[in-house]
Amino acid sequence: MNDLTTGRRGSEDVGEVFHYFGYGSLVNAATRPQSQTVIPARLTGYRRAWRVTSRRSLMSGTCSLTIVAAEPGAVVKGVLAREAVASLPTLDRRERHYDRLTVGRDQVAPETSDRHPGEAYVYRVKQRHDRYGDRRFPVLQSYVDCVLQGYLKVFGEQGVADFMATTDGWHVPVLDDRDEPLYPRAQTLTDEERTLVDDALSTAGAVRFNR
Repeated sequence: MNDLTTGRRGSEDVGEVFHYFGYGSLVNAATRPQSQTVIPARLTGYRRAWRVTSRRSLMSGTCSLTIVAAEPGAVVKGVLAREAVASLPTLDRRERHYDRLTVGRDQVAPETSDRHPGEAYVYRVKQRHDRYGDRRFPVLQSYVDCVLQGYLKVFGEQGVADFMATTDGWHVPVLDDRDEPLYPRAQTLTDEERTLVDDALSTAGAVRFNR
């Protein structure tokens, strides 16, 4: 068992730590440092939404995931990550389009028998970036591929279905950049994974377009 409260993993003392809940690309192990400890977890009272618009250039941008308040019984699955407190400023810079919130044990909890960390951070879009995307600010196919590959590996096919059902904004156009990925943490999918992602997007009614 990984002790998420004391900052120890076995006999290794990693010092003062913090925990945060990831609900997108962080679920994919290939996007994380191998030394980072994560466990499957759930966040209640929220849904995901494609409502983070940010610019790549003066003429175009992208749309990313955030969380939005939902009915009390709503559940978002993801992972709880643990990092040294010294790395928090770096994480905040990486999540510069988001505000860092604190959620307590009544809202975030491990899906496993791991000890509860008590509270965790979660990132939610800043107001100035909070709007659904469009063709100028599309969702990147390479980003969807990365996220759903992660959910498939951690939560199985049901996890992919749950992700689609607990995420709003599938009306936002999806830019098909799979062959020339724009997403910096893009991953290569197997034929089976590509078929699963494509079927999920089709079922959700997502519209894809090419550059």
